[in-house]
Amino acid sequence: MAEGCARRFIAWTMYAACASLPDIASAADFRLGGFGTAGYAVSSRDLTYLRYIDDRGTVKADSLLGVQAEVQFGPRWGLTAQAVAGTPRNRDEDLDIDLRWAFVSFRPSNDSLIRAGRLRPPIFVHTQNAEVGVTYDQVRLPAEVYGTSPVYDLDGIAINKIWLTAGDSEIDAEAYWGKSDVAFRDHFQRDPPARYFPERITATGLVLSYQSSSLLL
Repeated sequence: MAEGCARRFIAWTMYAACASLPDIASAADFRLGGFGTAGYAVSSRDLTYLRYIDDRGTVKADSLLGVQAEVQFGPRWGLTAQAVAGTPRNRDEDLDIDLRWAFVSFRPSNDSLIRAGRLRPPIFVHTQNAEVGVTYDQVRLPAEVYGTSPVYDLDGIAINKIWLTAGDSEIDAEAYWGKSDVAFRDHFQRDPPARYFPERITATGLVLSYQSSSLLL
C-alpha cells in the first residue's frame, strides 16, 4: 500500500513538473559542469584490494570523469542530470558510463525541498559527494564502511526540511524511498572473471543531522 502511494506521488510530481515547464521555460537558467579524478594506487602485496589494487598498480580504483547539467526554472522548479564514466559497478572489466542523477526538484519554501527521479540519499556522510575526492580529507573513503552497502543511487523520492538555529548551525531532516538494481560481488571467488549477483532492492530511510562550522552529527 505504501509503495503504491509513493509511486503515485512520484508520478504526480513528475507530471506537475512537466506541465509547468512551458509556462516558466523563458526564465530557465542552464548550468553545465564537470569533475574528474586521475588516480594511481599500488600495494606492497600481491593480494587484490578494492577489486583492482595490487603490487602491479592500477588507475582503475580511483579514476573517473563526470558531467552534470542543471536547469533552474525560476525559484521553485529545477532539473538535474549527472553522468559518470569509470569502472563498472557490476563487473571488473572494461569501462562504464552510468546516469547517476536524473531528477526533478521542487522547492515549496527556502527551507524545504522535494526531489523525484534518480537521486542519491545521504546513506553515509559522504555518499552524495563520494566521487568528488577534493570535498573530503581522505585520499579514499574507507571501504570498511562504504563498501558495506552497494546502494547509492535510487529511483524514488526524497523530502528535505531544514531548521536554522542560533549562529551558523542548522538541523536537516531527510526522508527517502526508492528502488535500485544492485550487483553483489562474490569476494570468495579466486579465479577471474568475478561473479556478480543482481538484485532489485527497496530502500527507505530517515536521516537527521546537525551541522555547525566545526561539527557534524
